[in-house]
Amino acid sequence: MSIFSIYCVNSADTNPIERNTLYNDFCYVFSSVFSSSDVKTLFFAFIGAFAAYYFGMRQYLVQGRCDHNRQLYFEDGLIKFISDVDLALNCQAMNWARSLQILKMYRDSNCSTDRSYFERGFSDVEIIPFGTDVHYRMKRLFGSDIQWSIYQLLLAKVREYSDLVRDDFYAAVCFSSEGKTNFSLKEIIEKYECKISEMHSKMRIYYDFMSSLQRIVQGIERKTFNNAFIDECPKMEVMLNEVSIMKDILKKIEEEAD
Repeated sequence: MSIFSIYCVNSADTNPIERNTLYNDFCYVFSSVFSSSDVKTLFFAFIGAFAAYYFGMRQYLVQGRCDHNRQLYFEDGLIKFISDVDLALNCQAMNWARSLQILKMYRDSNCSTDRSYFERGFSDVEIIPFGTDVHYRMKRLFGSDIQWSIYQLLLAKVREYSDLVRDDFYAAVCFSSEGKTNFSLKEIIEKYECKISEMHSKMRIYYDFMSSLQRIVQGIERKTFNNAFIDECPKMEVMLNEVSIMKDILKKIEEEAD
């Protein structure tokens, strides 16, 4: 039983003078214990350890949330999106080179109309991810879905580019070899050469889109990705400027499509 408990129990059975004496004894013992330098040292050490634990744990949780946001919105968001755009542009560039190679072969010699010949050497458009989940996170960073609109048009353009030679030109060659068209093979090749060159020139605007994305990376890569930054990111100067540029890019793409 503690000194204070003993005092409380016994105080009811004592007269005022005895109670005053017990109180003085209690105060003396209490002050003697806590006036000890060892106890003071232990007490302040405990307070210091608790404060260090509390603020350290708090900082750990805050940093953990920032690291999670960086991984989610930057590494698996913006960087992943740029990688997908780069993959689509590389796919288009390889298919453009393969298309010119096929046209050159048919221009210089009468090649086979075997379907497999038109399939070889083309990059498969299906390997490019659609990435809907990524774009939901991107929309929070951008404050807009403008990048999603441009990306969809890019995938459609890459698909159109790939099908132009593998399907359209192949059908034209077959018709020519079977005498089902009034155009000669030379005329068909010249027509598709012009068409491929025109389509390739229209792809350049998507490289401007890539440049805009890279400028955003440079503008936010050193930021602390806490929740406040995620919410304020659409209002940053670099984001507002690049979103405005992307709107102009989208407008040009739509005008060219018309």
